[in-house]
Amino acid sequence: MHETLTPNLLGRAARREVNEQVSMGLLGADTDVMTVLCECGSGDCGAEVTLPREAYRRIRLKRTLFVVRIGHEPASARVISRNGVFAIVDAA
Repeated sequence: MHETLTPNLLGRAARREVNEQVSMGLLGADTDVMTVLCECGSGDCGAEVTLPREAYRRIRLKRTLFVVRIGHEPASARVISRNGVFAIVDAA
C-alpha cells in the first residue's frame, strides 16, 4: 500500500527527522529527558514537547507513532495515550 503524502504527513515526517537528529545528538549525554518538536503536522506549529528519552525511544519503535503536545492531536490520528504534557498518536 502506498501512503499519500498529505501536508500533515509531510509536516510530521519533517519534524520527526529533526527530532531524530536531536536524539542522536544526545547519545552518551547524561540526561533522562529531551525536548523535541511537536509532530502534529500543522504547518504553523512551533510547539515543543519535553519527554523522557526512554518514552521517545519506545515511540520510535513503530513508524506510525508520533509525539504531539496535548491539544495538538490530529483528527486523522488515533490517540494511543496521553499524559499531562504530550500524547502519542498513531497516524496509520
